[in-house]
Amino acid sequence: MEVIPSTAGELGFGPVLRIPEGAEIEYCGEGFNEHTVKVRWHGKPYFVYREDLPSQRKPAARFACY
Repeated sequence: MEVIPSTAGELGFGPVLRIPEGAEIEYCGEGFNEHTVKVRWHGKPYFVYREDLPSQRKPAARFACY
């Protein structure tokens, strides 16, 4: 789910989409619940389900996401 900030500064969700298998994603932090994490793909933040991530992923540098 793409993370889309509203004009009021709150975070909302864009349409659900599939990030291609093998895509380079960067870990940004915890998700909106215990089942999700926040990542960046092609410069945009997304929430993805933990079970959809490869079990053997390389640790990525943490950075601020909006």
